[in-house]
Amino acid sequence: MYKAAPDHPKFATFKSLAKLSKAAAVGNLELLWHFAGRFALAGNVGRFSDAEIEASLEWEGAAGALIEALISSRWLDRSAVHRLVVHDWSQWADENVHTQLARKGERFADGAVPRSGRLNQAERLKFVAAFTKNEVSGASQNAAEGQPKLSHGSGPTQPHSADATVPVPLPIPAPVPARTKTTSLVPPALSTQVVDESLLVLEPPEKRKRTPEEYVAFWNKERGTLASVVPPLSASRRTKLQTRIGRGLTPTKLKEVLTKIHQTPYCLGDNASGWRVTFDFLIANDDNIAKILGGNYDRPSKKPTVAREYMATSTAVRQ
Repeated sequence: MYKAAPDHPKFATFKSLAKLSKAAAVGNLELLWHFAGRFALAGNVGRFSDAEIEASLEWEGAAGALIEALISSRWLDRSAVHRLVVHDWSQWADENVHTQLARKGERFADGAVPRSGRLNQAERLKFVAAFTKNEVSGASQNAAEGQPKLSHGSGPTQPHSADATVPVPLPIPAPVPARTKTTSLVPPALSTQVVDESLLVLEPPEKRKRTPEEYVAFWNKERGTLASVVPPLSASRRTKLQTRIGRGLTPTKLKEVLTKIHQTPYCLGDNASGWRVTFDFLIANDDNIAKILGGNYDRPSKKPTVAREYMATSTAVRQ
């Protein structure tokens, strides 16, 4: 959820209509957007019944009351074509949703064309063919995103103007240079294991996003003495991890924070309580990773601990 959403007047209206606490209202909206991102990419959640939507949001109030509250506060819109659509979904959906729709050659429920910046060359050609085979109104090149700027009608069936008869193809992107071998970001002095980055090797920007399971596998591989994450992922843990990924937790950033953790005795248990960083601590919110990377835990050692013993052992192994 965007940080400003709970401060918006619409949020207060929804919270009041649904008779929810602030935390519960945030949870319902977050679940609505996750539901759309998984099962209604175009934002056309009306393909499911009100009961199915409310069940997915774990609504425990009167049947239909949650849907009416969402509509009245304009988090959902009524649609003659799709029955219900997520309000302004094409503007707020994450890049993963845009990319999936672009690969399918489909528009959002409001007629908007998805962004195609993450498509590879072959996928881009299919994207162009899908959106230029019919007459396109006001077609122009969007140099920043490498996609056509198509007029967005009120729905997917809106007719195009008759004066746009010649489709405007997109430029073919230059081939992506061959990937060079990457160097591990986890120093050998801070890990007793051989670093295997095959799970999270950096890919050109057009490649697919890494799955939550791949992030967890990399954590388990490079965690050192920290607690492992036992699969399968729980629904709560998966939701938190997907939220962090959607807000900028890239493979590179995960490597960076693991490196910093292994360089910070406090994060490895060198503190009064013996607390150690866990995977759940990293994905709990947007601040914990920033605090680690920002040096909030760079504190002087107070006593010999398992953390320093681990680091000393690692150094000895390297030598």
